[in-house]
Amino acid sequence: MSIKKYIADSFVSRAYFVGSAVILNVLLAQLLGAAGSGAFYYLINNYSVFALVASFSLEAGIIYFVAGNKMSEKPLFVFSVCWTLAVSTLVSCAFYFFHQKNFGQPAWQSPATVFAFICGTLFTTYFSALFTAHKQFVLPLVIPASANILVAFFCAHALLVRDHKDESGIVTTLFFLSYPVSGVLLGVIYYLRRRLTALFHWPAAGDVKLLFRYSGLALLTNIIAFLALRIDYWIIEYHIPRLVSVAALGNYIQVSRLLQLFLFAPTIIAGIVFPLSAAGTTPEAKKQITRFTLSAVAINVFLCLFLIIFGKQLIPLVFGRSFTDAYMCFVFSVPAILSITVVRVLAAYFAGANLIKYNLVGGLIALVIITGLNFLLLPFMGINGAALADSAGYMAYLAYLLYMLSRYKSRLI
Repeated sequence: MSIKKYIADSFVSRAYFVGSAVILNVLLAQLLGAAGSGAFYYLINNYSVFALVASFSLEAGIIYFVAGNKMSEKPLFVFSVCWTLAVSTLVSCAFYFFHQKNFGQPAWQSPATVFAFICGTLFTTYFSALFTAHKQFVLPLVIPASANILVAFFCAHALLVRDHKDESGIVTTLFFLSYPVSGVLLGVIYYLRRRLTALFHWPAAGDVKLLFRYSGLALLTNIIAFLALRIDYWIIEYHIPRLVSVAALGNYIQVSRLLQLFLFAPTIIAGIVFPLSAAGTTPEAKKQITRFTLSAVAINVFLCLFLIIFGKQLIPLVFGRSFTDAYMCFVFSVPAILSITVVRVLAAYFAGANLIKYNLVGGLIALVIITGLNFLLLPFMGINGAALADSAGYMAYLAYLLYMLSRYKSRLI
């Protein structure tokens, strides 16, 4: 099957997923406001750190070894289920015994929500990786997207009845429950479609060692990449209320979530590039990857120009009047958006070629620059300074990956 066919299969499902996420995001922003949505997504950001560490990035190893026919899918399926239940329970218990104040909004945090979020996230991530390893890209997007639409429906109802105090709690509870529902459903469908008759088939000790060795480096890389993308959340929150307000944090997070729209095309390409690179790409496939990546850049340039011209009126109209500061923050984020567009594809290519170390170094470069410039610029520019720091960091990340790509051109292309 050609890359064009893979992209065609992924396009509609990715559009459905991104569209559902945008709709849910807009409705939550309208329901909770800038300050409320900022606090809610700040909590989700913290939970995401737990989920990232708990996952050990096993999904990267699953894709690499299954797509390359280096390991059997059956034992990895069983191992994924056991690992998810074990670490989700462990983290939830740790949260119960060691929970501290100021972690997030009390109404939204509990061991149950931690378990639901982490268990659901890991199930979805691991089972999606198994589907991806077999170059099946539709279901891992359609099921979570359908869950988003269901939560968005209840969110819209809350906005219509205007009883925010009661209805917002129901909506956020459904938001957390949607994660394990999506993950379990994906696992059941994968089990039935792949006809995994021998349920308990534990992987060999050598395979587990290889899986953790590859995934461990991927985990370190993903942690660095996550920090580079989200560390400004904590830096901005640290400066509340001395330099910025809670509403300003909400504006900044909303701009970050707007990035999902711009990652639409590069995520499709990256999701296809990883398993293809792991299995070994042909010269023609590599040419197609380059063409589609350039097309993704062109699309994002057009979208950025559109929002630069019309965003000042459009952003408050869509998200609400409390998001007026988001426009200039977006303008300063444009170089970061365009850089991430290419970084996303190159990082997937290096990961599939078992050269994750380049992604690790590039992420470290971005993290150091973003962190340093955040502390330098935030006192003078507010959230616009944080956006500018992101742009500088990701431009450096892109420059490094392009340099490594040219240096190892004979090996990779």
